[in-house]
Amino acid sequence: DPPYARMAVHGEALMSGIRELAASHGLPLRVQGLPMAFHASFGDPEPTWDHSGVLTSDAARYAAFAHLLADHGVWVASRGVWMVSAAHSDIELAAALERLDAALKAFTR
Repeated sequence: DPPYARMAVHGEALMSGIRELAASHGLPLRVQGLPMAFHASFGDPEPTWDHSGVLTSDAARYAAFAHLLADHGVWVASRGVWMVSAAHSDIELAAALERLDAALKAFTR
């Protein structure tokens, strides 16, 4: 049971779920990076490859969203970094996506 392979699968599923939920709520959330440690930000959903692309994101909006996520039981860095652990399983994935959906509903009100 190689942990890094499990982490990659978990991270890909989480990234995909975040993208799908954000789109279902009509929010322009960019999610990119490695499955074990990726970045999310508000702005153009197309990937960014340099610092000028990062500057197009709405960092203040994402920081407010990160605080709301914490209120819903999902801790992420307010700068947009999400981390996946070998301890995360399908249970944590389902819980994170459920809580993310609730936070997105509250955020778009």
